[in-house]
Amino acid sequence: MAAELFQHILDMASRHHVFQFAFGGGEPLLHPRILEFVKRSRDKNIVPNITTNGNRLTPELARDLKEAGLGQIQISLDAADEDLNEKTRPNHAAALKAVAACWDSDLRFGINALVTRENFRKLPSLVDFSEKAGASGINLLRPKPPVLSSGWLERVSLTPEDNLQFHRLLRKVSRKNTIPVTLDQSLSFLAFHRNPEELYRSGVWGCGAGRRFLTIDPSGTIYPCSHFREAIGSNGDFVQAWKNSAVLEKFRGLEHNMNGHCQGCKMLRVCRGCRAMVKELGAGFMDPDPHCPVQAN
Repeated sequence: MAAELFQHILDMASRHHVFQFAFGGGEPLLHPRILEFVKRSRDKNIVPNITTNGNRLTPELARDLKEAGLGQIQISLDAADEDLNEKTRPNHAAALKAVAACWDSDLRFGINALVTRENFRKLPSLVDFSEKAGASGINLLRPKPPVLSSGWLERVSLTPEDNLQFHRLLRKVSRKNTIPVTLDQSLSFLAFHRNPEELYRSGVWGCGAGRRFLTIDPSGTIYPCSHFREAIGSNGDFVQAWKNSAVLEKFRGLEHNMNGHCQGCKMLRVCRGCRAMVKELGAGFMDPDPHCPVQAN
């Protein structure tokens, strides 16, 4: 993203009550002006956070990011075991070095873990590692589009039955460990044992596209989220998209228009499934999420 485009977005954000920027990718640490973007965000009272694979996070850069005002950095690590991690991210050693760099520089960090059929049963060991490493939390992510290889999502995504097992495992982990374990919004259905009103009051609101955030790519094209790749604006003008996008209105009407078993589900208000996955797997926009564990319960 060019500095001029970033400044345009930053100016709009500071006028319209945006409180956080999440720099992701690709790999944001490849950008030659990432330190400048972090500092300029903080100068406008917008909290800057970064998600990284950790490959370029040296101790020096970690200290510079902290000094620039970074809120938190999320390091991608899918398993504590190197061989298992290599199945999805071939950079286990680099990720561990990034964790050490954060610790040495007192830069707040968390772990992002992509949950797949191969690694979800090994979650307890990754949570143990994250806790001992001093992470502020571990955030569990669902495989989502866009992807480069055909059939990848179907191969790695948890089935409804897998998600039911994962739900039970998560409950055991939460009783054993003290480190916060959070779910990305498309995994909200894993909290189906909780009272939805309690979930809502604690900030579990399900799909946040067009409600809590938007995605802007380096060219200034705007999307409902980083995985639903239907453009809703350009030139970084997210305010226009936020107010006038017909696509966003569809997202905002999900509670009232969903099909199938979602219609009577107590979790609808705090879930709504993942529209990117529904679209990628060939269903209609208002159809149920095909990986929902409630239907297997």
